[in-house]
This record gives sequence, structure tokens and C-alpha cells, in this order.
Amino acid sequence: HLQQQELYFEIYEENLTSQKQKKKKLPPPILQTGKEVPRTVYTSKNFDTARTASTSMLAQPKIVEEEEEEEETTCTSDDGTTCKATTTKSDNVDDNNDGDTTPNPYGDEEYDDEEYLPAGQHLLMDMKYLEPAFLNSEERLAKAMIETIDQAQLTLISYHCHSLIPSGVSCVGVLLESHISFHTWPEHGVITLDLFTCGSNPLLPAVAIMERLFGVPSIPRWKREPFALWSHKLRGFRHDYDIPLATYDLGRNILDCLKTQKQEILSMDTDYQRVDVYKVLYKQKMSYYARNLELLSSAPETALLLDGVLQSRSTGEAAYHEALVHPAMLSHPNPKRVAIVGGGAGATLREVLKHKTVEYVKMIEMDSELMDVTRQYVPEWSDCSDFMIKNSTTGSSGWCGDDPRADVVIMDGLKWFMEEFGNNNHGVAEEEQYDVIIVDALDPEEHVPFAETLYASKTYAQAIYNALSDDGIYVVQVGEPPQHVPEMSSSNSQRAVLAQNLQNVGFASLHMYGESHGRFTEEWNFMLVMKQFSSRALFYQNAAELEVELHKRAMRSTTSTGTSTTTSKNNNNKIPFQIFDGATMMYYQVPSKQFEEVFCLQDKPKPESCNSVLGGYDPKIPNIDTSLLEVKESSLGPNAGRGLFARVDIPVGAYYLALEKIPVLFYPKTRALIHDMQEHHHVSTGLEPLLKYMHGYGDHSMLLGRMATTVDGGVSIFLNHGCNNTYNVGGGGDGGGGLDEQDPETLIQELKETNRKSIFDPTFDRHLAQIIGLGRTTGIHREIKAGEELFNNYVEVGLLKWGQQHEDDRDWEAYLSEIRELCNNNESTNQ
Repeated sequence: HLQQQELYFEIYEENLTSQKQKKKKLPPPILQTGKEVPRTVYTSKNFDTARTASTSMLAQPKIVEEEEEEEETTCTSDDGTTCKATTTKSDNVDDNNDGDTTPNPYGDEEYDDEEYLPAGQHLLMDMKYLEPAFLNSEERLAKAMIETIDQAQLTLISYHCHSLIPSGVSCVGVLLESHISFHTWPEHGVITLDLFTCGSNPLLPAVAIMERLFGVPSIPRWKREPFALWSHKLRGFRHDYDIPLATYDLGRNILDCLKTQKQEILSMDTDYQRVDVYKVLYKQKMSYYARNLELLSSAPETALLLDGVLQSRSTGEAAYHEALVHPAMLSHPNPKRVAIVGGGAGATLREVLKHKTVEYVKMIEMDSELMDVTRQYVPEWSDCSDFMIKNSTTGSSGWCGDDPRADVVIMDGLKWFMEEFGNNNHGVAEEEQYDVIIVDALDPEEHVPFAETLYASKTYAQAIYNALSDDGIYVVQVGEPPQHVPEMSSSNSQRAVLAQNLQNVGFASLHMYGESHGRFTEEWNFMLVMKQFSSRALFYQNAAELEVELHKRAMRSTTSTGTSTTTSKNNNNKIPFQIFDGATMMYYQVPSKQFEEVFCLQDKPKPESCNSVLGGYDPKIPNIDTSLLEVKESSLGPNAGRGLFARVDIPVGAYYLALEKIPVLFYPKTRALIHDMQEHHHVSTGLEPLLKYMHGYGDHSMLLGRMATTVDGGVSIFLNHGCNNTYNVGGGGDGGGGLDEQDPETLIQELKETNRKSIFDPTFDRHLAQIIGLGRTTGIHREIKAGEELFNNYVEVGLLKWGQQHEDDRDWEAYLSEIRELCNNNESTNQ
């Protein structure tokens, strides 16, 4: 504060001395070549200016035509004397309108060429750490203002400045297009500027001009370079809200944010789209880097935008691209051939090449200029130098496209797929199919021809299905979370259409997952679909299984950016993933609550899962706990073992052990490992009791893609099957009839009907562990009297857990046969 006070008085003394010793020579306004001075009527009213150090006003000289009538007005010149300013009465005076004028804002010639709209662009700029003497010099500031207007190709009509006491300058300039103004605080090294234009010419180029002309440094005083914050806003009422500057990402989140330090690195139009690259440092990080100036040069993040829509940020692109690629790659047992549509920045290709199983990657990008731009300005996004296979032909530049496994082609990827694998190409040769197809293109909100083909074309959906191998995986980024309306009624309607088209052509399972670390304004979402239901077994691996698989498949990194697998200094033992790991993949296995809520807004018909207990626990509904039940010999006979009986009357609709079931889950790989050890490695010691426990008390399910088994750790394991539709536990609680084990043809038909239901049910998927562990035994189906045995319907439980298994009905038939034998007392069981 003492230093600022000293500077304050120093400037004050300099200002007084300057005003006494010299006359200011303010520069006149500059007229753009080819433009005429506009016709104006100047009017000025002001207070007594004796308390200001000086007041100056300069205007464009008017070329007077003979027939025009001149009038004189007065103004105050630099030395305090009066001067004459010549103005001209407008020829457009309407005598019937009390002298009101209707001036042409662009001049007679330009007005016909451009629509004059009530809209404009507003540029605000705050600059700090500038030279105090410059900020207190009316002449130097006026010169900077005039040169700014001239280089921005605007027209200055007049300007008016005040040097204030004890320091500071305020100026305002009237433009043909609107105005410019600023105020300075020399003792703080600060200036704030305001430039508004109502023309159609872009105003963003003025940013660099203003930074250069007003950013006069004073490094010895402030110990750092000038610092600028600026904001570009679209003002007024306009019809062109679809332009890039009006988008949320570029317009509001970057350009319109005054407290964000930003720098335009590139703005250009390719043959297909506008490309913007910005360096951005957000407000919450500024104070940290202000205290650590040596880190400031590496602090700003790089943002890539296409047509004003954010594609990636340097601080979030790894999370985004890893989320796009690796869940799909891990859902395939051995992905060798991969296709990428889009992904011009090269980061999607980078992530695919991290898998050592990959033998061939075809990357199809339409915009070659975009690829050139990203290689120049964000080369690290397509840098594979730390793990790529070196190409003896092209050398080892590090660019992912030089990996011999990569085939980068410039063409329309959607068109190529439809031509190569369209409706008439069902007989695609196996060697031409792809194991994984990844689409990194436009968002579903973009209603342009390319996006409409990607999301809404049935021909494209069929082509993707044909192009995939038998256990192929398709993944596409699908934008922001759903809105609180049904998808078909929202701006994401194309996402819903795509899901329906993919189901119609034969895909077996669809999954939605989101990634929140991509540095978008909201969590970003992805749609992954599988040709075979059994692929779910890989998608739903647990964290330990996923970690083992990642380490098996990953190319080894030679840098320290990957995840370490050892404490050794040898970097060859690192896997090249920054965000993705087993725990992350398990997060992706559960759809977001937003997708569940929107899914349940459907009413034609309302999905069954939304009406069940899966929708949540209602404390108003009574819950039957263990204290109200007892275990004793089953009423079904000696072969049925023990059963579960009610101690009290139980009403219809009550919860059944809703808070007490703790199932033990044997994942498909765990089951397979146990059986493999017993059958092939002859490891029987200790396994027989485990197998007896798993098979004797377990409940089998195919919902994870392959056989999984859950065993309840409580009394529910004694719940028997109610033969011939006599069950009283499970179902919807309406007391109606269920499926009968004695009618196999009806059951097979029901199985096929289940298969035709939606391949995506977020309510079902969000509660998958509950369904696998609890089945439909979540409510009381019929009233149960005290002393009566409780019975489940194994058929409906089996249908729920087997019904979406497309590949082989024989397992389902064997399951039904087992239940029929149970009902006929032909097989001894403890269940």
C-alpha cells in the first residue's frame, strides 16, 4: 500500500507539471480509405470541467457541398480556447416529424448491401501491469485508440477525453458502428476498455490489436509482463444464433467469460467446418499461478472446437478418448481389426494402438485440414512415440499414423461404410469385417446431414452390423446427459432413434455410460452395443479381472506418463493409460440415474422395470424380515428338504427380506476357473464343498453374458418353488397367474418375447446386482397365512435371468426340465 501511495503522488505531481509546461497534441480521427464522413448532428452537454486536468474533443472534418447549409458550434481545444467545429444539417429531416432524423448508419452506398439489424458485438478488456506514464498520457492513449479503430477497419467519428485529478484518463469515441471507451488507473497499472460494434464484421481480431497497442509494459516496476482479460459477447436481437460465436462452448464458455485468460491460437475455415484452437486459463487457477510465475507458461490448457462446439481440452482429452476406446476393446475377446470414423485429432487412434492384439486400424477422416491443424497445434494428442511399433518405411516421427498397423484415409466414413457394407452386402467376407468400430464424430444434438445419417439412418445401422465380426462391438460418443423429458421429445431425439435402429438390425445388448473427467461442462456419454449377448461377460468383469486383462493386452510405455506396474526405474513396465483402469470400467457398468429417469418417462407402454421395486425402496410398505419367518421341513415332501414358513400373516405387496439379503456372487470367470481347476488340473481338495455349496444352494443367471451364480447368505436359500403356479412370493403383487413349468412351448415363446424387448433398460442395468442376487423374490404375490410355506416361481426367476440370452435355448430347456423333475419329486434337492 505504501508503494502504491508513493506511485499515486508521483503520478499526480507529473500530471500537474505536464499540464503547466506543455500543450497536448491529440491525433485527429482517421478516415478509412473509400469511406465518406457520415452526416451527423453533434450535440454536447457537460458539467463544469474546471476540476479536470484537461478536456479534449476532436471530430472528423466535414467536406461541405455547396448546396448544404453550414452551422457553427463551439468546443474546447487543447489550450482552453474556443474552436469552431463544422457540422451539417441532415438532408433527411422530416418536417412532419418535429425535425427527427433517420440517418443511414452505413452511408448511402453500403446500406443496400447489408441488412441493418438491432444486434452487435461487444468486446470488454481489462489489462494490468501496464506502464503508469502511458496510462496517464492523454496523447498516447488517444493515439492507441485511434490506431486500434483504424487497424480494426472501423470508422471513428469523434472522441472526447478527460485527464482526471490527480491521475487517470477517461475517453470515449463515437464510431460509425457504435463506440469505444476506456478508463485508466495509473497507480495500479490498470486500464479497462469497452468496444461495441453493430456491423457484421468480426470483432475478435481487435483483441490482438488492443493487446498490442494498449499493452505497454513496465517490467521493472511490476516484475512481470502485461496481463489481459477479455470477453466477447453477442448483443441485441439477432436471427443467426446458429453461428459458432453463438454456441455455448465457444460463445459463452470461452469468449463470453471475462475472468478467463484466453488466447486465440487459430481460427480458420476448412472445406467442411470452422476450426478454433484456444489457450485458456480459468479464474480458479489464476491465483495459484500468480504466486508461482515460473509455472505460468505451461498452465493454460488447449481447447479444440469445431463449428464452435468443444471437441477436447488438453487436460481432459485422455479421459474422453480412453472412455471412448477401452470399454469397447475390452468387451471383445481378441480385437485384431478396428475401424475409426472421425477422430481427426488422432487421439482415438492413439488409444486403439495401445492394445497389442491390434493388427490393423483403419481411420477414416473426412477433413485433412483438421488433421494438419491438430498435428501442428496439439501434436501430443496423436503422439505414439512411447509405445508405437516403428515403421521402417516412414521412420519414427512419433505420429500415430506412422505406426505400421495404422491405415489413415481421407474420405467420408459414413458413406464408405454404407457403400461397402450396406443392405445388399450381408455376405461380407470374414477377413473384411471389423472386431470393433469406433465413431468419434458429431453430437446427436447437431441437426446437420452428416449427424442425421450417423444417428438416424437405418441403412447406416445395418451397414455397421454387417461390417462387424460375430462378436463385434460398436461404440459412439453420444453427447450430454439426457434432459428431463423423453428422449424422443428432446434435442437428443437422434440418440433414441439410433438406439432403436441398432436394436432393429439385430444387436443384442446396448450400454450407456458417462465420463465426467473430460473437462466438458457436463458428463459426456457413450453408447456401446454388442452383436452377441455373451460379450456382456467381458463388459461386466470385476476390477481385478479387468486389471489382469489390461496388463495382458497393453503395449508397454517407455515414459513415465502411464500407470506403473512396478517400483523399478525401468519404464518399460508401465502401461500407457492415464485415467482408465479396472475401477473406472466398473463405474461405466452402471448407467446414470438421468438415463433411468428419462427411460421411465415413457408411457406407451411404461417399461415394466419402472413399475417394480427396482425403482426404489418405499419405507411405507411393510418389510418381512427374518424374525417373522422360520425354517423347517418342507410341505412338498421329503425330497424337497427344508422350507421357509411364515410366523405371522403376511399381506399382499409386502417386501420380502428387502433389507437382509446379502448374496455371494460367483462371476462367470470365477465359475469357469473353479471348474477348470477341478476338471483339468485335478484340484479337488477344498473345491468339492465349494461346488456343492454353489450348485446346491446357488441361483444361476446369464445376465452377465455367461453363467454366474449367486448364493444367498441368509434364510432365503430355503425358499422352494411353487409348482403349478402355486407361488406366493415374487411377481408384481397383483395375485394373478404366472408362467407354469408344465407348458414348455409357452415358455419358449415367452423367452422369445423377452428377447424382443428393449436391448437397453437402464433401470434394469442400474439394479443388475440386485436382480442377479434377488431375482423377483422382492415382494409378496399372494396373502400368506401364519404357518403357511413360502414359495417362489423359479420359472419367472429363470426367465428374468435367462430371457435375454439369445444364443442357445437348449440351456433354457434344460433349466425347465430340472424344475419339472423337482415338481415330480424325481430328484432330491435341498431347495
